[in-house]
Amino acid sequence: MNVSNDAKITMNQAEQKILDNLIANISILGSINDGVYIVDTERRVLYWNTAAEQITGYKSSEVVGKHCMDNILNHIDDQGCSLCQKKCPLAFVMQDGKKRDMDVYLHHRNGFRLPVKVRATPIHSTTGKIIACVEIFQLQLDAISTMDRLNQIENSSHIDSVTGLPDWHYFRQELINNITTQTTSQPRSCMISFQLEHFKTLEQQHGQQLIDQAMQIISKCLTANCKIHDTIARIDSDHLALLTLATDADHARQIAGKFQNLLCQCTCAIPNGRINLSVTSQATMIKIDESVHGLLSRLNLDIESIQSKAA
Repeated sequence: MNVSNDAKITMNQAEQKILDNLIANISILGSINDGVYIVDTERRVLYWNTAAEQITGYKSSEVVGKHCMDNILNHIDDQGCSLCQKKCPLAFVMQDGKKRDMDVYLHHRNGFRLPVKVRATPIHSTTGKIIACVEIFQLQLDAISTMDRLNQIENSSHIDSVTGLPDWHYFRQELINNITTQTTSQPRSCMISFQLEHFKTLEQQHGQQLIDQAMQIISKCLTANCKIHDTIARIDSDHLALLTLATDADHARQIAGKFQNLLCQCTCAIPNGRINLSVTSQATMIKIDESVHGLLSRLNLDIESIQSKAA
C-alpha cells in the first residue's frame, strides 16, 4: 500500500520511500491485533490497518486521506474533554519528537466510546527530520474480558432483547446476592443508575428505532468501560444500572461522573447527521441488610415501572 497522493506533495522521494517501506512492513503483519495508523505532519491519515478497522468500525477507505481530527476517532479523556484540538498526542510528538503513551476513549463508528491505550511515535527521515507519526492503539483488557463475559450470559433467559444486557430479573438477584454478602471488612459495593434524558421527546420525534439505537450505544459504552467484576443491566425502558465496587459515597459519585462524561460524548445517527446523547446518573452505596426496594428508593427509581415491565 502506498502513501496517498496528497501526502506525496509534501515529501521528497527519499521520505516517501521510507514511509512506503514502513507501511509495507506493517501490512505484512496483517494478523496484528493492535490498531495501527500513520499520519503525516498535517495529521492526515496515510495508513489504517485491519485491526484499526475492527476496533473502530471505520474502514480504511473512510479514513485514509482525512485528518485524524475530522470527526473520526475524537479521542477524549476520562473527564470527557476532547484531545483532538489542543491535547492531541500526535501533535505533541510532531513538535518535540518524544514518544507519548496515553489512556484515551475513542469514538466508535456506531457512536459509543471505547477505552484504548495509545502510543504515538515519530517517524524520521535519514536526516532526522520528522516526516510522519505512527499511533498504535489497543483495547483495555477489562473491556475485552467484560464483553467476553456478557457473551456467555447471552444464553441466559434473563436478557434484554434490545441491548443484549441482563434484564431486571438478573440484576435483582445480583443485588440480593451482593446485599447478603456485604460486611464492613470487605470492599463495599455501590449501585449507579443511568437515565437517557428526553426519552419521550426522542421517541416522538424519531421513533422507537432511535430509542433502541440509543440504548444499544449506552449499553456498549458501559460494557466496554466497566471492570470485569461489574454487573450491568437494563432495568427499565430508559434506565440502565451498574453494580460495582466503591470505597465510599464520594468514590461512587466519582465513578458515576466518569461514566456520565463518557456517555454524554456518545452519538446516535439520525437522518441528517448525528446527535449527542444526554445521560444523567445517580449513585449510592449499598447498605448492609437493606432491601432492594429501599435501595431503589434512594436512587429515586420508579419501582412500579421497573417491576411491571419485568413481569
